[in-house]
Amino acid sequence: MNYRTIRTVIYSTLLLLVFLLPASAQQKNSVKVTLNVRNGTMESIIQSIMKQTSVKIVYNQELVQKAARMDFTANNEELKLVIRRLLKGSNLTFVLQDNVMVIGPKDESEEVKKKTGIIKGQVLDNTDKPLISVTVSVSGTSHNAFTNEEGEFTIETEEGNSITFSYVGFQKKTIKPHLGEVVDIKLVPDHNDMDEVVVTGYQTISKRLSSSSTYTLKGSEIIDPGSTNIISMLQGKVPGLDVVKTSGSPNAVPSMRMRGTSTLIGNANPIIVVDGIIRENPNNVNPDNPLGVDPSARDQIILKDNILSNASVAGNSISGLNQNDIESITFLKDASATAIYGTRAANGVIVITTKKGKSGKMEINYNSTYGTSRKPRYTDMQLMNSQQRVQFSREMYQDGYTYQSVPFNMGYEGAFQDLMNRKITEEQFQKNVAGLESMNTDWFDLLFQNTFNTSQHLSLSGGSDKTSYYTAFSYEQNKGTTKPDGLKQGSVSVNITSELSRKLSLNFNVGGSHRFSTNYFGTNPLDYAIKTSRAIPASLTYPVAEENAYGIANPLDFNIFNEMQQTGNSARDTKLSTTLGLNYLALRGLTLTSIASGNVSVLNSEQYATELSNYIANLRGYNYGSVAPGSDLEQSSYLPIGGILYQSNTSQYSYTLRNQAEFKRSLFTDDDQLDILAGQEMISVRYNGLNNLLPGYMHDRGEGFSISPNGINLLSPRKTNTLENSVSLYSTASYSFANKYILNGNIRTDASNRFGQFSNQRFLPVWSVSGLWNISSEKWMQNNRFVNNLRLNASYGFQGNVISSVGPDLILTIPDGTIPQNGSNEFQLNIKSLPYPDLRWEKTKSINLQLGGSLFNSFLNFDFAYYHKRTTDAITSKFIPVEYGLNMMYINGGNIENYGYDMTIGMNLIHNKDLNWRMSIVSGKNYNTLQKGTIDATSNITNEYLDGSVLIEGQPVNTFYVFSFKGLDPKTGVPLFYGIDGAGAVSKDSFIDYLKPAGSKNAKISGGFSTSVEYHAFSLGTNLSFKLGSKRLRNSVYSAFGVSIPLPDQNLPAILEQRWRKPGDEAFTDIPSYPKNTGVNGGGFVYLSNSDNMSRYQMYNHSDANVVSGSFLRCNRVDFSYRLPDQLVKRINVKRISVSGTASNLFVIADKKLRGQDPEIDGMGTTALPISKIFSLSLNVTF
Repeated sequence: MNYRTIRTVIYSTLLLLVFLLPASAQQKNSVKVTLNVRNGTMESIIQSIMKQTSVKIVYNQELVQKAARMDFTANNEELKLVIRRLLKGSNLTFVLQDNVMVIGPKDESEEVKKKTGIIKGQVLDNTDKPLISVTVSVSGTSHNAFTNEEGEFTIETEEGNSITFSYVGFQKKTIKPHLGEVVDIKLVPDHNDMDEVVVTGYQTISKRLSSSSTYTLKGSEIIDPGSTNIISMLQGKVPGLDVVKTSGSPNAVPSMRMRGTSTLIGNANPIIVVDGIIRENPNNVNPDNPLGVDPSARDQIILKDNILSNASVAGNSISGLNQNDIESITFLKDASATAIYGTRAANGVIVITTKKGKSGKMEINYNSTYGTSRKPRYTDMQLMNSQQRVQFSREMYQDGYTYQSVPFNMGYEGAFQDLMNRKITEEQFQKNVAGLESMNTDWFDLLFQNTFNTSQHLSLSGGSDKTSYYTAFSYEQNKGTTKPDGLKQGSVSVNITSELSRKLSLNFNVGGSHRFSTNYFGTNPLDYAIKTSRAIPASLTYPVAEENAYGIANPLDFNIFNEMQQTGNSARDTKLSTTLGLNYLALRGLTLTSIASGNVSVLNSEQYATELSNYIANLRGYNYGSVAPGSDLEQSSYLPIGGILYQSNTSQYSYTLRNQAEFKRSLFTDDDQLDILAGQEMISVRYNGLNNLLPGYMHDRGEGFSISPNGINLLSPRKTNTLENSVSLYSTASYSFANKYILNGNIRTDASNRFGQFSNQRFLPVWSVSGLWNISSEKWMQNNRFVNNLRLNASYGFQGNVISSVGPDLILTIPDGTIPQNGSNEFQLNIKSLPYPDLRWEKTKSINLQLGGSLFNSFLNFDFAYYHKRTTDAITSKFIPVEYGLNMMYINGGNIENYGYDMTIGMNLIHNKDLNWRMSIVSGKNYNTLQKGTIDATSNITNEYLDGSVLIEGQPVNTFYVFSFKGLDPKTGVPLFYGIDGAGAVSKDSFIDYLKPAGSKNAKISGGFSTSVEYHAFSLGTNLSFKLGSKRLRNSVYSAFGVSIPLPDQNLPAILEQRWRKPGDEAFTDIPSYPKNTGVNGGGFVYLSNSDNMSRYQMYNHSDANVVSGSFLRCNRVDFSYRLPDQLVKRINVKRISVSGTASNLFVIADKKLRGQDPEIDGMGTTALPISKIFSLSLNVTF
């Protein structure tokens, strides 16, 4: 046994002694007695007591026999209390020392003491449910007791003393009862402590007894009529949860990181649990990387647009869940909280609890919301207007610039060509130019729209004392500001809770939703509006082509409106889920639970482009109708007839079977409580999918197909059929003593056959230990006027993670579109992945330390947590010699460190019957670093450094790299770079050697600020989110090749008006000039010793000159509501009516250097759409 093991055993033993010795000491004086004597003598009662206990009772027989006969009962009461009641009214008293009790006559001094007696009762909450472990204390003394499972208590006190009842999440209550009185106490919830219970999905725990790091939001705290996805509503509201809105589309799903990134290629988002059941995504695609960990060349070239477009409308596991049906959301952050979910919870858990019915008369609630979103405008961007763009072209000619090829006949260039070719006169030229300068085509107005959106929600709830129900119906129609972008969805849910008998209860819920999403395919309207000149008319169809270093290749006709009309992207997602749960109270304190749940999701999506689109013209090689039928060019084309249709159909089936037993009892006294949960769970998840690219699609001719011989090469059928089964055992145990000291342990065993040759790698126990000290429950804190609640908790745990897309076996694939080899009928096989028999779990060890409480009569509430997570054996890439058939394989080689803090501060600034003003700040800081040993061989792909996908030891995940901008060439104005130009230049073999880290795209600090003011029937609230410490690149100013002046159809950033134009300008500007057209061998390129080359303008786009801060402050929501007077609404037989107005995404404050670019969404060249302002008006009526 090594030193570390011995040290661990010693520390564990000491910890157990600290928790258990007080319990042992208390047990000696906690003998319980149960009696039921009719007309018995005092002596016989004493004899009966002696038979039940190990206490020896010595008494004066003569005095005892003088006592009158009596009826006497005791129900599991402490010995001291029983004897005191027995001797009440007599002249006898007693003394108890160790296990000996002496009963004798009272001293005269005792006769004048205050009368003592018993107070009994029950403590309920505001819904008449018993409260367990409520602290019942005698004011001015250290004597206290706790309520049992039925909320009942018994406490001894002296005549005239006050009794105080306190419980986390409820306001304290003090009474002055009479001796012997039986009282019923009802505690009122305290709005200062919203998270009075922690819902883990497996059990519900009092916040006071939870030693884990969790955070809870009520459903009313997340409501945002301007959001269509629940995840986006969480931004800035949860400490330690970083929510990134990657797009403003109503179909977009933000990405999430809880306390950093613990995996390098897997899905790093937390899992989502709804009513205790894990919800699966509608397809088995990583939302952060839709192309997958090892995409084929076909996926990256031919199918890339289809795959990314499909991902933009697919939704996530809770798409279709209506925000009005949510009761609460609990966030499980540390190992103690997430261990019960096993290996799937390494990135955190989000537990959503939906609303349930309450007993009473049926209540009908109707919520109707109407809203509008504002389309983006040019005033939001720093782009050239048509006059500036024409002036730019004029200056290009004035400065002696020429095109590599003859520019297209449009804009200023077209008018100038007509003048030079004497097609028009000088006067006509000036007139045409004046028209171009005032044209100002508003692409944002033409391609975007101000929308009208609606959301309707109806719920019915009620029931009897035994059975309650909650039923809800919803419908939403939300149009994005981009004209093709839209979302329609409807849902229905039924939730029934019933007490079938005194011991047996049932929970049943069923829900379904249907979602129809549309979006653009091919050309992103936001990209087009930013990049396209305003000096060309909207009706113009003009040739476009990609420019490269060697010129312009094969220009093809393009018109954005024709493109949007001839392409499409849509998805239909249907979900159905049902859960049946049975709870049986087998014994006092022992509850048996069985849950069976099934979920079905069917996702059908399609993207198409017709033969009239520019997208198909590029695949075809020529414009529609521009070649003769039967010509060689037509015969050699992949798509001589028709367009393409990409269909993706995925069905997801999952079921969960869970059986568990929970034992909750006091062990020795009412001061302690043991809670043990043990269970077994089976989960099965199956995905069946088929996607295919079908050429020859005739969208407007019956949606038929005409596949040419060459078109067969475009066929890309792919069938997926995955099945993941798991069987797990889990257990949690917690022990609470005096509600002061809580010790908790969790363990779950998960096994997987995805691993290699070593059987011990297939089995991984996930475990955690934690402890909580309720400091404010200590005697020396009882009368503290400043500290209302103070708690300290700590946890340590071990978790695992499995990457389903990586396996241990050699996998061979038949390349897409291949046919058997001639003469052999054998197919070519490609290596997809090499064998890796040492494949292991990704493992994470984490520690959490947390201090929280409330001060000054709950004026200030706070929570501070420090965490440290270290992940080993993370799956990462290893570069290998090409002789293996691949240049890269995946191995367990990653080591990731995440550490930081979470913080919550809440203040109740004003709290009275007329005015309430609350304010809260949540924040989380994460330091993420790749540790030594992560990378066996660093990537040699320059673009992976530039886009931030490279993994470098000592750097955070998503660190991108840039060139060091030195300045402008004083002769030509082209950009210069350190290490490449001038003094200190060093010849190197790779551009990677000239790069330096610019920073991480991930924010180091994220959080939010919320405040609400309530005055009588009026309320005003706001929520702002912030991110600090991230870096971004501005949208590119120059084209990737940038060796000649822009084409006439291209718009430019207004900053180019400040570009270098003549020697000496470098003293006033750092904006490069365009080089004179000298082709690939000119001054616009940098050549290395190995002939590798790169455009200086691409290097400038990716230089520190364009690195800006990604920090921002966004106003997510401002809402105002008014509740009509009760006297008024009762006249029309209505319980409540309220109206509210909400403004979402009202403003964002960010680095001015962004030049109007949104600091959060992805830049140009992605599927991102702008985040727009949304204004909503809601009516809420309860009958």
